[in-house]
Amino acid sequence: MTNDSSSGDSSAGFPPPENIPQPGATPSPGGYPHQGEYPPPGGYPGDGLKPPPGSYPPPVEHHVPYGVPAGNTAFRARRRNGEVAPFHVGEVMSFAWGRFRDNVGTWLAFMLISIAASLLVVFPMSLVFFAPVADSGSGTALVLTLGAAGVALIVLVGMLLQAALVRAALAESAQDRPSLRHFGRIRNLSQALLAMAIVAVLTFAGLLLFVLPGLLVAFFSMFAVHFAVDQNLSAIDAIKSSWRAVGANVGPLLLLVLVLYLINLAGALILIGFLVTVPVAAIAVALAYRRVTGTA
Repeated sequence: MTNDSSSGDSSAGFPPPENIPQPGATPSPGGYPHQGEYPPPGGYPGDGLKPPPGSYPPPVEHHVPYGVPAGNTAFRARRRNGEVAPFHVGEVMSFAWGRFRDNVGTWLAFMLISIAASLLVVFPMSLVFFAPVADSGSGTALVLTLGAAGVALIVLVGMLLQAALVRAALAESAQDRPSLRHFGRIRNLSQALLAMAIVAVLTFAGLLLFVLPGLLVAFFSMFAVHFAVDQNLSAIDAIKSSWRAVGANVGPLLLLVLVLYLINLAGALILIGFLVTVPVAAIAVALAYRRVTGTA
């Protein structure tokens, strides 16, 4: 009796044996979801959920300014966001002086050759061209023609010397030691000369307009020859690239120009001091060019 009642009480407190899942039991085939109810593999939408053709957003195009390497497009925003300047004037001047000192013989030889070219070529030939100006019997057309030819000759020799100076300074800024032969190996010379001619005309026109516009043109075009020679750009593209690069770094470049102006002024007052100050200034500007364009 006792066993029967105990057995009855136990069965009343537990589910029937048939309701307890047995070890290793699997659900009946009907318990699985239908095959069509599974989500697409990987969670991707089905064919019917794809956006119609043409609804994708257009690809974003990143414009790279002329003369600036594709990996250095952030140089323009660096100065505007107040971040670290691309160079410090003291660092640039120290580098320029060190490079000049290590290659002083070559630089002094170039400067002396430049002076000789001016004295032995420019002045005698310009006297020939300007001689009719003193002759009152010469025709006006002849005087103007020969006078213009003399000025053009002086300007051409000056631009050739400037292009050679930039070529060697770019080599020094890349820590290459140029020889005298490197001064004559000017890449893209025609476009460099054209860029200088355009800048000279714009600067002269700006000087006639209350001086300041001419100074601004000269300042923003300070890298035009560098872009033409170093990156093989056309004259127009070189000038545009110079304006972009300088415009993005006005503060440090303006300070550098003021320092170089004072140094060259002191060199001119010492008479032969310009033999040192001109090459040092050229190397400093070339290094500043490489820093603001990210090619250093």
